[in-house]
Amino acid sequence: MHKRFSLKKRIVVAGAGVGLLAGAGAAYAYFTSTGTGSGDVTVGTATDWAVTVAAPTGGPLMPGSGSETVGYTVTNNGTSAQMLAAVKTTLDTDTNGNVMNANGHAVNGCLASWFTVTDAHPTPNQSVAADGGTYQSSATVTLNEQSPAVDQNACQGASPTLTVSAS
Repeated sequence: MHKRFSLKKRIVVAGAGVGLLAGAGAAYAYFTSTGTGSGDVTVGTATDWAVTVAAPTGGPLMPGSGSETVGYTVTNNGTSAQMLAAVKTTLDTDTNGNVMNANGHAVNGCLASWFTVTDAHPTPNQSVAADGGTYQSSATVTLNEQSPAVDQNACQGASPTLTVSAS
């Protein structure tokens, strides 16, 4: 018995065959091209360190004896971690090398060179976390006796001012 396909069925079969051939051709036929685009990124900036200094402990300072230790806290108020590379504690002085008193006046004859300021950790090289992360350390101050004997009476009752600088 001979089956006959209707015209409609022949068109569907022929269309499917053409579709397969076209699909096979699409797999091999394409164009190549190149393209570029650009955009901008934002690099942040460092935030200044906030430094707080605690009241001194120990003392009193006398020529050749006694020392005071001053604690300090360095705070990162920025929005990303920052590297704390160095801390330096110094006595404030006038142009003649006299220490500056807590009231902002020079103590004439009381020389900063008579004092030693030693930072516990002058080069922390430490990453400090963002949003209030802190680093804590201290510095010790001594009043050295001068040799040969030098009258250091000008320093009596003085309150030399320390500055703690973080970078």
